[in-house]
Amino acid sequence: MTVDNGWLDTYYGEVGREIGLASSQLHDTTNWSVGITVGALTGIALSGAPYPTRMTLAVAVVALVLVTRFFVRSCLAYANLSKWSKIHRAITAYRFDGAEDKARMEDVIRNAVREYHVKWGSPLPLRRIICANLKLAYLYLFVILGAISAVGFARAQWHDPWTWAVAVGLAASIIYECAIFPFRTYLKHSKVAVRDSSTEE
Repeated sequence: MTVDNGWLDTYYGEVGREIGLASSQLHDTTNWSVGITVGALTGIALSGAPYPTRMTLAVAVVALVLVTRFFVRSCLAYANLSKWSKIHRAITAYRFDGAEDKARMEDVIRNAVREYHVKWGSPLPLRRIICANLKLAYLYLFVILGAISAVGFARAQWHDPWTWAVAVGLAASIIYECAIFPFRTYLKHSKVAVRDSSTEE
C-alpha cells in the first residue's frame, strides 16, 4: 500500500510541531531544575544559621525531590523528542530521495510511525535516555543537592521527629520514582529497528 502524500504532508507538519513541543519541555524542565538548585543554595547560604536547621534541611531535601521529578519529566521529553525526530527524518529522506527507492522508503515511514507513534515505543534504550539527561545537567545537580542533603543528615539531630519525617519523605519519593520510571510503556525500547541510514541514531 502506497503512502498518501496529502496525509503525509499534514502529518509531517504535525510531527514538526511535536518536535518543537518536546524540545521546549526538555529545555524547560532543565531550566527549572537549575533554578530550583540555585534557589535552594541561595536560601541555605542566606539563612544566617549553621547548617542544618530544620528549615534548611527541608529546603535541601525538597529541592532534591523536585529535581528528581523534573529529571523524570526531562527523560520523558527526551524520549518523545527522539520518537518524533526519528519519524521526521524518515519522512524527510522520503521527500528528497523517495524516487530512488520509493517502496523501501515508504516501508521505513510505515515502520517508524507504527513503532514510535502507534505503539509509542522508544528508539533509544532507557540507559541511553538516562545518560543523555545526566550529561545535559542533572549529574551536577544531583551531586550538589545529594552532597548537601547527606551533610545535613549527617549533622542532624536524629532524636528530632522532624529529621525522621524529612528522611522518610525523601526515601519514599526516590523509591517511588525509581520503581515507576523504568516501567512506563512509552519508554519501552522498540525491538523493530527502522532500517534506514537517515533514521539511525
